[in-house]
Amino acid sequence: GWIPRRRHKILQRHAKTGVKLVWMCFDLVPVSLKGAKLKARSSGSRFQNWLDEAIRDKGKFICISNHVRDSLAAYAKDIGETVNAVSIPLAHEFHFTDAPVTAKVEALTKLDYALYVSSLGLRKNHLALLQSWQRLGLIHGAELPTLVLAGSRWKEANIFPFLEETQWLGGKVVHISGLSDAEIAALYRNCRFTVYPSLSEGWGLPVGESLWMGKPCVCADNTSLPEVGGKWVSYFKADDPASMDKALDRAVLGDFDGFPPDRAQLRTWDAVAADIAREVVSP
Repeated sequence: GWIPRRRHKILQRHAKTGVKLVWMCFDLVPVSLKGAKLKARSSGSRFQNWLDEAIRDKGKFICISNHVRDSLAAYAKDIGETVNAVSIPLAHEFHFTDAPVTAKVEALTKLDYALYVSSLGLRKNHLALLQSWQRLGLIHGAELPTLVLAGSRWKEANIFPFLEETQWLGGKVVHISGLSDAEIAALYRNCRFTVYPSLSEGWGLPVGESLWMGKPCVCADNTSLPEVGGKWVSYFKADDPASMDKALDRAVLGDFDGFPPDRAQLRTWDAVAADIAREVVSP
C-alpha cells in the first residue's frame, strides 16, 4: 500500500465515502530497524509517512503474526494513536508442483548439506552464520556439511568479500539463486537440516517450510520466529556467536531440541485464507 502514493490517496478518498479499508501488514522493518543499517531496500521515511497516515485513517490492519500486531500497536501508541489490528499467522505449508530441476540443483542434492533459504541481505545475518560455520570447520573438518545459501542477492549483502577471502570456506559454502519452487523443494527434501539466523522477521516462511518438508530447523529466537517454530525447532540467539555456535554444533552432531510434527499439526494456506475472509467482513 505504501509504494504507489497515488493509489493510497485514491483508497483514502474511497474510505471517506464508507468503503472499508483493510491493510495487510507483513512487518515494520523499515521503521523498526531504522538507523541500524539493516532496514529493507525501501526508504524508511516513505514507509513511515504512509504508516502514520494509514493508522490515522482508522482502517483495519491484518498482521501476519502476534509480533507484528504488537509492534504495530506499540508504534501507534508512540504517535498518540490507537489501531484496529488483528493477527492472522501465515502458514507452514509449502505448496509446490514437482517439476524437473537443473543439473546444478541435482548435483547439490547429492551433497551432505545444511540449507538456508533466504534472500541475501544484512537483516538475514548471513555473515554471522558464515563466521560460525568457519569456527565449526575447525572442530569438524571434512565432516562439516556444506552450507547451501539459496536466495537472491540484495545490494547490501556483505558476505562476498569474506567468502572470497576464505575461498568459500574451503568449498564448504555454495550460493544458488533463481530457483523454482520445485527446486527449492528438492533442496529441502535432501538437506540434513535447515538454519535461519535472521535478526528480524514479520513471520519467517522458510522455518515453516522446513517443518512442512520434515526437516529439523535451527533458528534464531527473535521477533516472530518462535511463533512459526513453536516447540518443533532448536533456537539460538542471533546476536550471540557462542549461542549460535553451540546450536549449530549440536545440529551437525544430529542433536536437536525439537523435530517436525505431523503435517496435520501445521497451518495451511487454506486456513490462512479462511481467517482473512472472516476478518475482512468483521468490524
